[in-house]
Parts: sequence; structure tokens; C-alpha cells
Amino acid sequence: MEAHGLSSEGSNNAVKAPSIEDFVLVKPISRGAFGKVYLARKKCNSKLYAIKVVKKADMVDKNMTDQMKAERDALALSKSPFIVHLFYSLQTATKVYLVMEYLIGGDVKSLLHIYGYFDEDMSLKYISEVALALDYLHRHSIIHRDLKPDNMLISNEGHIKLTDFGLSKNTPVTEGKRQSSTVLGSPMSCGKVKQRNSSLCSPLLKRRADHLNSPVCTTRALVEQCKA
Repeated sequence: MEAHGLSSEGSNNAVKAPSIEDFVLVKPISRGAFGKVYLARKKCNSKLYAIKVVKKADMVDKNMTDQMKAERDALALSKSPFIVHLFYSLQTATKVYLVMEYLIGGDVKSLLHIYGYFDEDMSLKYISEVALALDYLHRHSIIHRDLKPDNMLISNEGHIKLTDFGLSKNTPVTEGKRQSSTVLGSPMSCGKVKQRNSSLCSPLLKRRADHLNSPVCTTRALVEQCKA
């Protein structure tokens, strides 16, 4: 087994490089266009992780090698409390593994199916946290390009964390201007863009200016909540 050499977990007794053999895959929890995500348990401490598994042969066949590297690099760079945390990037001769934090809250799409709709305060909170995540990414020249409820996970504390950077793109800045030619959304969601455009006229997005100063919309309040 070969480890890629990217790890965010330190150890005082680091004898060998991390390996996928350090984990037990428990069950699949989601499937994307370019790989599966499994719930996994680390053998040494029984801590739970989410591990994205992509076959190298599929990456080559679908010409997704560069996008897989972009996803790994975007997650490795991101230190925002509103973006899922990457612990390890591992590989074997046939597969690539991204070992990420496991978020027990599921995703926003599943939560919407349960509730039917979010009340105003919850909507404002989630919108604000997504905006903070996007602001962080854009300040680091990263475009997510696949923003949808499926890719908004919910942490144990109830906060939003963006995931699935398989279509992300690092945009170079030239003479103060960011240059990018992008595709919006995953193949399954591109056809729904026109249908979703009507939601931009939602009354929720036309709230009065005084609500923008609400604690739920302030960066400091959101960050302090996450640190609590």
C-alpha cells in the first residue's frame, strides 16, 4: 500500500506512513458521478471517517485525473469551518482514497425531504454559512462549480459544510482579475438550472437591509458558534 504523503493528523509515534489498511470500510453512504463514499472506522481508535474511493481506471477512462487532483488540492487547502475537513489523501495501485471527517447530520437535500421547507431563521443561517464558505473559496481562487443541497453537509453542531469538490477549479489571478471559463454544476444538475432560476426571485432573498446586520448573518457570530 502507498500513502500519498498528505496528512493533517499528527502523531508522536509516527512509525509508518498512513495507509488505507488503517481503516475498516463499514458501509457505503453515498455515490457520486466519479466515485463512492464509505463510512469507515479507524482501527486504532474506532473514530469514524467518510472515505471517498475512486478507481484509477475510471479516472483515466473518464479523463478525470486532473479533476481528482483539483478536489484533493482544494480540500487540502481549505481551513474554513464551513468546508469539510480532509485528513488524508491515500492511494494504492488501483484506487485513490480521500479520508474526510464524517458528518452525522447528513445533507441539506435529505433534511429538506424530512421538513418539507426551512423556517426563515434556519434558511438565513444556512444561506449565510454557504456564503461564508464560498467567500473563503473565492478568496483562495477556488470555484466549487457544483453547489446544490446534496453537497451541503450538516455538522454535529448543526452547521453547513460544503463537500464534493470533484468539479472545482483553481482560477489564476492575472493583473488583478480572476480568469475562468467554467461549467455550472454536475451532469445531473445542469439540466435543472433553468428551472431553479425562478427561485432567485424568492421573497427570502429580498429581505430588508436591517436583517443583514442580524447576528445570524454576521461572520463573527457564525465563527464563534462553530468554535463553541
